[in-house]
Amino acid sequence: MDDDVTPEFKDHPIIVARGNSKKDIQKYFIQMESTLIDLPEKTEFIQAFDYLVRSYYVFNVDFPKELSVFMNFIITNVYRLHIKSKLNTGEVKIDDLPSQSKEFWERMEGSNLILKI
Repeated sequence: MDDDVTPEFKDHPIIVARGNSKKDIQKYFIQMESTLIDLPEKTEFIQAFDYLVRSYYVFNVDFPKELSVFMNFIITNVYRLHIKSKLNTGEVKIDDLPSQSKEFWERMEGSNLILKI
């Protein structure tokens, strides 16, 4: 069994996984600073990533500089959102995202582009 790891506090959301190994993840969380948000049971990584993307808008925080190109690619090409402002102005409707992202990830699961952990 891997050693327990306590994630350091970040000023942006991150995915935290709990399990016996990388191949046996039992539970996912979103961590924002010192708060852990419990994701629903049987959440898979793809769904946890979807929650992560949405949490940036819920918490109204910028993507980390190191991830901004990647996350903007995901936002514009997967979610098909074109956001003119860094701030969540209410123009993006989170409820409209599930079907778009679900369809994309279903297509991706059949390809070799998704890295399974």
